[in-house]
Amino acid sequence: TKVHNLSFTPAVLNILTSEDGLSKTIKGELIQLYFYLILSLKFNFKRLGLTKSR
Repeated sequence: TKVHNLSFTPAVLNILTSEDGLSKTIKGELIQLYFYLILSLKFNFKRLGLTKSR
């Protein structure tokens, strides 16, 4: 179907929906990486804002 594009292949959906230990570990690490990226982006934007306001 058209819904199954590159970002949501059946394999990816299987990993996201299954509840075995390996998938939980992968999900946890992906979530940690996601939040780390967001926090570092926010920090960098704050630094840019501080350097611009000087």
